[in-house]
Amino acid sequence: MSDIINLNAESNRNIIGDDSSPTLSLENTSTGSAVKLTQTGATTGVALEANVAATSAPTIAVIKATNSVASGAFFQFAGFLASIASATSITRGIRVKFGDSYGWIPIFMSATYI
Repeated sequence: MSDIINLNAESNRNIIGDDSSPTLSLENTSTGSAVKLTQTGATTGVALEANVAATSAPTIAVIKATNSVASGAFFQFAGFLASIASATSITRGIRVKFGDSYGWIPIFMSATYI
């Protein structure tokens, strides 16, 4: 079946594919980003949402990211990451929300703490 392309709708724009390859692939062969996501003025909601159908196997990951550079950074956060107090040398953390609870993923300044 051919893809259903619905990009002119006022809401819920989408592309629907039904084969085993990605429905959409964006690539930049130069030094710029392949995708830039900007959400301005929002006080609720999230900027990026990923959902896996309830029929998927529990071993299927929602997000897969690949970095083929040895010791290369996997994520880069720009903006404010708050300092957190701890008995170790952890000085930064990533604020996370799980359901209605908030917590921290610590950032170790050295791999010797792992």
